Amino acid sequence: MTINKYLPIGSVVLLKGAKKRVIIVGLFQTIDGGDNRYDYSACVYPVGVIDSNNMLAFNHEDIDVVYAYGYQDDEYFVMNKKILENSDDK
Repeated sequence: MTINKYLPIGSVVLLKGAKKRVIIVGLFQTIDGGDNRYDYSACVYPVGVIDSNNMLAFNHEDIDVVYAYGYQDDEYFVMNKKILENSDDK
């Protein structure tokens, strides 16, 4: 695994078995206060967030195609490293 496993916010991907692309809007997510952690939260591209109740949660292995990478700077690389240090993916 590389240090930059997690795609940056703003990345546009197609999930396995999906027909519509999604845009990543969150990383290292828990949904509804549950114990399950997901790598990403996203909304349908290009529409964006219409209703926060319709967000998708998925893991990196669910991604079939990456169409665009979001913005990456020093803050992103530091955050990505911290997520990896606190995840089960060490």
